[in-house]
Amino acid sequence: MNILYNGVDITSAVQPTVLQLTDHAGGRPDSLSVVFADPDGLWSQWKPRKNDLLQVRTGSFDTGAMFIDHLEQGAGEFAMKAL
Repeated sequence: MNILYNGVDITSAVQPTVLQLTDHAGGRPDSLSVVFADPDGLWSQWKPRKNDLLQVRTGSFDTGAMFIDHLEQGAGEFAMKAL
């Protein structure tokens, strides 16, 4: 699996603990929810923002560029949802 943030492959720098992809067929946007372990506050340093790009590639499946719609930071973790 590869995770790209704003076109940069960040796979080796992050630890996803939850990854949920919903692939809708026509008429509705696909969605991606990811929770990352973030004990060192890496995401705070990167300053992610709404409408930044997130993409996941796994095997032959590629989400394509998705726009971040929701960001949430908790104790030792960082969550985002993209459409």
